[in-house]
Amino acid sequence: MGFVNAFHYVNAFIVEKFHNKRVDPVSMKPYVLIITPNRELAQQTHTQLQLLLKHQPFKSVLLIGGRDIQAEKAALKEKANVIVSTPVS
Repeated sequence: MGFVNAFHYVNAFIVEKFHNKRVDPVSMKPYVLIITPNRELAQQTHTQLQLLLKHQPFKSVLLIGGRDIQAEKAALKEKANVIVSTPVS
C-alpha cells in the first residue's frame, strides 16, 4: 500500500466510523496498521497523520524500534487508533 493510499484509507476510516457515530474513538482499540519499509518513512507518515488527526479524537502511535521499549509500550497503552511501524520494530 502506497503512502497516498494509506492516507485515503485513514480518511475513509475517520469518515466511516467517527462522523457516522458508529464507534467511540477514545475507547476503541487500534484499527489501522500502517507498515513502512524504513524508519524515515514511518516518521514522515506519523508526522502527517498527526496533522491529519489534529482536530479528530483519534490518536496515532509510532513504533519503529531502536528506542526505549518501555516508552513504546506506554504509547500503545494510550489507546492509539492508528499504528505506524516498520517490519522489524
